[in-house]
Amino acid sequence: MEVTRLFDLLTNYKEQFREKEDVLAGKEGGKWVKYSISQYIDYADNISYGLLQLGVKVGDKIATISNNRPEWNFLDMGILQIGAIHVPIYPTISESDYKYILAHSEVNYVFVAGKELMRKIQHILPEIPNIKGVYSFTPIEGSDN
Repeated sequence: MEVTRLFDLLTNYKEQFREKEDVLAGKEGGKWVKYSISQYIDYADNISYGLLQLGVKVGDKIATISNNRPEWNFLDMGILQIGAIHVPIYPTISESDYKYILAHSEVNYVFVAGKELMRKIQHILPEIPNIKGVYSFTPIEGSDN
């Protein structure tokens, strides 16, 4: 099989190799959580469906502010599958850098790793009118997203 699109990597992997339980792994609560290729594909597909439901279209920009974690990969593939543009942002930059990047990249949605990163950008969000929503990979008390 020839891979001509980045998001074809997952399907190609599933077709070419036997099923494994640890294609991707990450620590949650001090324990390793493993993901198979089938789970990876399911998560990526569900993210694509969710983004389409939000009205994301080809060429729309979606930012992630996160450390290295499986959810970043699921989101990246979900974004690619619908033709949107992923704008990954380092989780360690300054507030002014966040403001500049989020405003000038014209992102519509932002995904953050959790409470710490949400706190870093929360008060600059009202100054960036193109952002339609902010979501977190982990639940944040007092937040809907």
